[in-house]
Amino acid sequence: ARPVPVSGDPDALAQVLANVVGNAIVHTTGSILIGLDTADGMAVVTVTDEGPGMTSETAERVTERFFRAD
Repeated sequence: ARPVPVSGDPDALAQVLANVVGNAIVHTTGSILIGLDTADGMAVVTVTDEGPGMTSETAERVTERFFRAD
């Protein structure tokens, strides 16, 4: 494994990750896979689960504060 440097507010980054992973935990009964990689010089985090999924519109807004999908 190689280090993946990330610039930003550590507390805000931790909160975003906690929200996304927390949602995956709540909405799936199966496995959750969390990945970290780089692409075009940026860190890329993926969260994959066995839940029902979400629309592309919901996926675009999933990290917005106070956003709730139906």
